[in-house]
Amino acid sequence: MRHFASVLLATSSLVAFAAEAPAADMPRPMATKAPVAAPMRPTWTGCYIGGNVGYGRAHNQYSPDPTATFLPAEAPGQTIKGFVGGGQIGCDYQFSDPFVVGVQGMFDWSGMSGTGDPYTLGKTLKASVPWLGTLTGRVGYAFQPSLLIYLKGGAAWARTNFDFFNTGAPQGSVGFSRSGWTLGGGFEWMFAPSWSLFLEYNHVGFGNRLETFTNIAGLTFNMNFKQDIDLVQAGVNYRFNWWR
Repeated sequence: MRHFASVLLATSSLVAFAAEAPAADMPRPMATKAPVAAPMRPTWTGCYIGGNVGYGRAHNQYSPDPTATFLPAEAPGQTIKGFVGGGQIGCDYQFSDPFVVGVQGMFDWSGMSGTGDPYTLGKTLKASVPWLGTLTGRVGYAFQPSLLIYLKGGAAWARTNFDFFNTGAPQGSVGFSRSGWTLGGGFEWMFAPSWSLFLEYNHVGFGNRLETFTNIAGLTFNMNFKQDIDLVQAGVNYRFNWWR
């Protein structure tokens, strides 16, 4: 009986060993990690709206009509300056990885103003630019995914108002809205998925055009008026996520 129990115990141990051996040889499942989502690459494709502030200098040149004998043949130039501020709206399209094209409309109120003496002694002319706007296309190169350098150019419009004084007394007022061109460039940095900052310089030219001025007594005279404006502006844009 004792001999039979020993044989039974040995047989049981052998069967258990045989059952465990294949299990030990089977490969254990490897621990897996959840896939990590790739970070979203910035894209300039989309539309935006934003605001800007800056500084402007306008250089006015006057050439009176030769028939107006009471004026000098060449009046001295006049520089006026002041703040600008307003808003912009536009759309961009990134048609290949680094290249971006777009269109933008910008409108700014202006505090550019100044006085000069382009006539004879005691006669003073105050000029001011209350507003200006541009409609431009732009071409950019994203030398980093979130940093864009660009050139822009297109059409421009501005209003210039004039007030005449003779020894301090008002002599009349007149204003002109004119169209011209603009060319400039700048940098834009997308610091968040929907937000960007920009800094740019623009030159605006309105050419030389004959305008008719009327004083307070109803007397009129013609004067060639040429205006060039230089602008430095910084701003922020909010970009919509329609294309992402």
